[in-house]
Amino acid sequence: GNGSGTQFWLDPWLDGEPLRMRFPRLFAICDDLAVLVSAAALDEGWNIAFCRSFGPAEVHEWADLREVVPLPLSQDPDTVSWSLSPSGEFSVSSAYQALCRLPVL
Repeated sequence: GNGSGTQFWLDPWLDGEPLRMRFPRLFAICDDLAVLVSAAALDEGWNIAFCRSFGPAEVHEWADLREVVPLPLSQDPDTVSWSLSPSGEFSVSSAYQALCRLPVL
């Protein structure tokens, strides 16, 4: 989607994990921790403010972030999808099947 309802660092919008977990050093120095994806990832490039210059670790994370986040974003509205069914729609059956695959303790 276009990211207008999704927080860049806090929501699990990319590969099911919040970017704050994947890029903790960038998150720690970001000026706006609640920035929306639509505000951070513009068609012409990145719009993320940081409170200080990057050190070597942040440079590495920044390069990784630029590789994994696709630009430009879709113009379609954000949607929620259920990854446990091929259609992307929740069903009790798909949830039950996923639970049945869990190991028994």
